[in-house]
Amino acid sequence: HLLIGDQATEAALRATTVPPGAVLAFATHGLLSGELDGLDEPALLLTAAGDDDGLLKPSEIGGLDLPARLVILSACNTAAGSEGPRLSGLVQGFFLAGAQQVMASHWPVRDDVARRLSVGTVTGMRAGTTPAAALGDAIRAVRTGSDGEPAIDDPALWAPFELFSH
Repeated sequence: HLLIGDQATEAALRATTVPPGAVLAFATHGLLSGELDGLDEPALLLTAAGDDDGLLKPSEIGGLDLPARLVILSACNTAAGSEGPRLSGLVQGFFLAGAQQVMASHWPVRDDVARRLSVGTVTGMRAGTTPAAALGDAIRAVRTGSDGEPAIDDPALWAPFELFSH
């Protein structure tokens, strides 16, 4: 099920049934707490519509029912936390929503590398590999170019992603 462009709203996500064991991937922009005026939590940027501001925050995510096996956050800085007594960040929000594992980034990422790591991880999981092993294989493929694309061996480009387990 794809939510793209104008369809990628908070309301559409709330209305989507995520089956247990699914892979849920967000290919969007990640915002840090304070990056926008009044933004006191990190957020994923969706499409604003109606009463929804298009900023999917941990405090909103935690109230959803998202029993995914893996949530992939391929945007920049998605492992960053919140300031103050709120949730510790997007990863914690997805754990509260029922996710078993979350793949998130610790710093800005290049779109092409994020895509290769996300696709490689899902491809490995479809072949029966665990998410951790699939991410490791995807990183090796990016570093060596064995995924059919140019080799990128700079750790600053492939190392920001971590797999968090609940």
